[in-house]
Formats: sequence, C-alpha cells, structure tokens
Amino acid sequence: MKRLRMPNPMTLLLVGILAALLGLLLVVWLPVLQLNRNIDALRNRGGAVNVEPGQHAWLTGLADLPDTELFPRVVSVDLSQIDATDADLELVADMADVRRLAMFGTVVTDRGIEHLEELPALESILLLNCPSVSKAALSQLQTVRPQLEIIRRGNAFLGVALATRRFIATGGTGLADAPGCLVHVVPNGAARAAGLRTGDVIVTFDGKPVVDFDSLVELIGHHEPDDVVVIEAVRTDDKLQFEAVLGRWR
Repeated sequence: MKRLRMPNPMTLLLVGILAALLGLLLVVWLPVLQLNRNIDALRNRGGAVNVEPGQHAWLTGLADLPDTELFPRVVSVDLSQIDATDADLELVADMADVRRLAMFGTVVTDRGIEHLEELPALESILLLNCPSVSKAALSQLQTVRPQLEIIRRGNAFLGVALATRRFIATGGTGLADAPGCLVHVVPNGAARAAGLRTGDVIVTFDGKPVVDFDSLVELIGHHEPDDVVVIEAVRTDDKLQFEAVLGRWR
C-alpha cells in the first residue's frame, strides 16, 4: 500500500495565512463595494447622495486612524427630485450612517418604509407627496427609531416654516398667546405672495382650525398645487384674511 505524503507544515501555515487574508479582504471590501454600487445607482436615478470620508466598522475604535475616502460614509440622501420607489429605499437601507433622508414618492409603499427601520443613525425624514404610505407604517418606524423626526407633506406648497415663540420678543407681529401656528414666511412662496408675514399666527386654513404646525401641514396635504385657499391669521391685534394660490414642491 502506498503511503500518503503529509504536506509540509510550512506550506499548510502559508495556505492558512493566505486564506485568512482573503477572508479578511472579502469581509472588509465587499460591503464597501456594495455601498459604492448603491450610491452610483441612486445618483444615476437622479438622487443626491452626500458622502464624507469614514472608517470601516472593524477599524473604528481599534486605533486612532484618520477618516479616508476609501471607506465612504453616507450622511444624507435626497430623492426629492425623482419619483422614489421601494427599491430605492432598499438601497438606502444599506447606508448605515445616513442621518437625513428626503424623498418624493408617489409610488413608495409601506414596504419601502420598513426598509428604513434598518438605519440606526437616521435623524430626520421628509416625505413629499407619498400618498401610499400609511400612518401605521410611519408609527411603526417611529417606534423602532424613537429619535427620528418625521415630516410629511403633500405636493402642495404654502411656503411657511414653524417660528419659535421667542420670535415675538424680537420683532414678531403675532400674539404670543394666540392659538394657532406662529410661522416664518419663506421667499417666493404662496404665503408671501398672498401677503402673509413672518410672525403671523395662522388660525384657520381653508375654513378649518389650525392648532399647531403639524395640523397646518396636514391640512395643506389635502390640497393640490394651484388650489385657492383662504387663510386667517392674527397680526398684532388684528385678525386678517388672505387668499393664497398654493404652489408646487417640485
């Protein structure tokens, strides 16, 4: 019987080292390659992806190493200039460092929102005209990511932002104790064109009461661009009425 010849121990050691290095290379670089493919896919669709130099997760904390472009870190994704899909959000779900997300998505569904539950660093999400996304899906996302700020808006654009109460002390015109929504009016919006000013307190929108900024956003979301709405606002001691033609977010 022919005796089997055992491999040289040094050969076995070298093979083991090479196998370990190959495995490490695959573990380190495959996620990076996949991330870069996802970034390119979103950019090719017309999305804006903001990337900063970073470190690989395995290296973080092991040594005081500088961030490098070899390991990109996605900090924000803007899909508001395209009609985003569930597939786009699946790509975003692989970007673990993303903190801000904005999207316009008439075809995005609850399944797409579920992908966002995988993003531990996500701080804010702006949904523009996403009618197929349910409140239940957003509530579940908020439960999983309690630190997340969710802003939902329809396609109609009024052109106001929430102003703080301290604005009253620095020249605002509304009443500090007035019920409603104290607003900051942005340039080139429907509110500015209608005559609203920063510091006004909106109390009704299209005949319905406004109690805070969230309720105002919800009421705007029931309308379409070019709709004509009547807005009542408090300015100093006066209650004024304005007629605004709603604009479009994009």
